[in-house]
Amino acid sequence: MEHIAHTEVVDYRKSIEKVLKNTLRQIDETMIEGRDEHNVPIYLTKIRVKSADSIYLKTKRNKLNDLSLITDYAGIRVLCLFEQDLYDVHLYIITSLKNNFELHNFRLFNWIDIREIETLIKALSEHYPDIVADVITKPSGYRSIHYIYEFEHRGKKHYVEIQLRTLLQDVWGELEHSLSYKQGNIHPHIKQSFVLLSNDLANSDRLLTHLKSISDKERVGNLYAREKAGPLKWFGYEDERIPKIFKTRQFTNRYKEYTAFMLSINPRADTSTNIKIQARRLYESLTGKIHAEQLKDPELNYFMKMEEAYLDFWDGEYEKTFINYQELDKKDNKHYILQFRIGEIHFIKGDTVKALVAFDACEELLGKYTSSNTVDIIELKFRLAYVYWLLGNEYIQFALDIWDEIKPIIEYLPPESRDKYVTRYVNNDCSYHLDKYLILREKYFVTKDQKDLNKAEEEFAVVKDKFGKLSQFVNDGTVTANMLDTAAWFLYNAYLKDRNPADLEKAKSYCKQIPDRENISTLKFISFNIHKNHIQEIMSAK
Repeated sequence: MEHIAHTEVVDYRKSIEKVLKNTLRQIDETMIEGRDEHNVPIYLTKIRVKSADSIYLKTKRNKLNDLSLITDYAGIRVLCLFEQDLYDVHLYIITSLKNNFELHNFRLFNWIDIREIETLIKALSEHYPDIVADVITKPSGYRSIHYIYEFEHRGKKHYVEIQLRTLLQDVWGELEHSLSYKQGNIHPHIKQSFVLLSNDLANSDRLLTHLKSISDKERVGNLYAREKAGPLKWFGYEDERIPKIFKTRQFTNRYKEYTAFMLSINPRADTSTNIKIQARRLYESLTGKIHAEQLKDPELNYFMKMEEAYLDFWDGEYEKTFINYQELDKKDNKHYILQFRIGEIHFIKGDTVKALVAFDACEELLGKYTSSNTVDIIELKFRLAYVYWLLGNEYIQFALDIWDEIKPIIEYLPPESRDKYVTRYVNNDCSYHLDKYLILREKYFVTKDQKDLNKAEEEFAVVKDKFGKLSQFVNDGTVTANMLDTAAWFLYNAYLKDRNPADLEKAKSYCKQIPDRENISTLKFISFNIHKNHIQEIMSAK
């Protein structure tokens, strides 16, 4: 039999290496573009040109005497975190490469679920009706999706192989390749173990997909809660930003009537059509007699665009609102309320980074006006701390840092205003510090480091002091569902720490009262879920 010499393989590989590497980089850039610009769930890509030794061994194994028949010289591996992401990436691959490459072959290795196979093949057939998919079962347990793409360079055909799989499937492939693939006479126990490992990883992939599904539902629920909540309270205007026309005899009473009404409502509670109609009527009464010449005043123009955007925001017209805020931002980005509203919209849309950028701008501008409203500043900081808290463990200290800024501001308020904010402050102060304690405690459980335990103990002492202040409000009857939940959750964790049955009994008694009290959270859907989870854990404890 005629054999291909190793030197022949080396020379052939060298002749095609440059064009293959350039093509791989082109495909890799397409995959990265899909991930970064089109939200295609690609986690990682890997590219390689097969080594001369690997090619040479392949000619031996497959008894090849023509190097041009090998189709996997160039390879790119495209990895997803979850099985449910594979379809979206599969669709992106077959559509994004269609114009520059010809699909030569499509293979599914060890795909068991008939519905998944049919879904993948159906998408393929819509774009490549002449390609017949090969569904292959390999005893090794290897699981992947392979595409062989063909392209022409200087009159010669070349091929690129794309392998699509999950990260766990790739881990199996790397390990199997290292310990058994192409290694000659392999111990049967290694082969059998990899088959078993493949089954385990398949189950793990399914479990991860299940967890991803739960996470996605929770994320959608949170986004729904943000959307339903609508805008935070209406904010007044500093003296410097009140249009001069509203200080004239013709408009001053209308302006006062409109602002008084807007300040009196809670847009997250007052959602009836009649109230919204009344707000728009008052706005039209205020602005209806303004002439085109008067609109040249930039402050008046700013006021009207801000109010129209807010009324649309209140009506749930988020896209329209966002466009209006963006237009205002291009002309007048030096106002903290505008930056806050932009942050609110980004937060509702789930774009955390852009929301925080806008909130940072809001904080920077806050207080630059000589007559900034103290209540507005408190409301804005309350909201910003809450956003950081919602972002999870890594951001809890940001929430606490803002919380420390709020306390001295509240103290400057007159008594009739201060009481309203003191109860909210005390409740969240205890809740945020309790979360920090739980984070530190979990860290100690992982590290078993005495320093981490000491930090957790120090934070628990802080929480205990905060709970003492909270319990004064709970015991005198001025209590909300949110305060009862915080108190119950603290007592339950105190019980876990010290095993005092009285703490658990008291926590359960608070849980029983939660459904009968008002929930004053800005995002009630999320708050209800937190309360439910806490109640279930506390009431089932023994």
